[in-house]
Amino acid sequence: SVLSSSAVWLLSTALPSCFLGHFHAKGSAASTSQSVWSAGGSWTQLYSSDNHGLSMNRFKHHVMDYRGPTLMAIRCASDNVFVLAVDTEWRETSSSWGGPDCCLIQLLPNFTTLTAGSRLILLNERTRGLPVGLVIGQDLSRAPCHIDSSLQDLTVIRSPSIGKERLPILSVEVWGCGGADLQEAQQRQKAWDQRQVERRRKVKRPGRYDDNPDALLLEWGGVHTTSQFQKERLEEEQKN
Repeated sequence: SVLSSSAVWLLSTALPSCFLGHFHAKGSAASTSQSVWSAGGSWTQLYSSDNHGLSMNRFKHHVMDYRGPTLMAIRCASDNVFVLAVDTEWRETSSSWGGPDCCLIQLLPNFTTLTAGSRLILLNERTRGLPVGLVIGQDLSRAPCHIDSSLQDLTVIRSPSIGKERLPILSVEVWGCGGADLQEAQQRQKAWDQRQVERRRKVKRPGRYDDNPDALLLEWGGVHTTSQFQKERLEEEQKN
């Protein structure tokens, strides 16, 4: 897991209460395995790059439609670990979003909050004229953190004196902090979306023009279609 037991305990002392309503920390002995966390009614793993693949598409597939607060844990090269706390559901829009409890925390090498506040997050893959990827910061032109759209690199500004640092991403996890009910609701929504996709695939498309009711109506009215002429010519050739 990206988050060690000590990191979990440290986060539980620093995060806003909306992330802790369903978390039952038991000191530094708290386990970070998915099964134990779920059984304890605590954070629920929604996405793991080790299990689901490291890409933005896989990330969005497993995280979208979860309508509650989440924690995105990111392990980078050189023992750097960051946690993005998001106090509302994820969305892909052309404007920044997020409530007052959003924050970006650096866990390692040193524990510190890099930025916090409302309208902290921009997730954009389509809108031209805006940064592409995941941008974390209230000022897009000077955001302290930017993750590229392939989910492969994280660029961070820890302080003006250090400047930008580009760190390859090794693994990502997203944990839902709203309890089992929200995850079940997310799964129901995904199942409904899949049924709609399958239903659209099964819609019968028009076949040949010969089988089209409009062609039959035209022929009843004495209007011969191209296909009708072809049929009559074929019948005449067969008689000869």
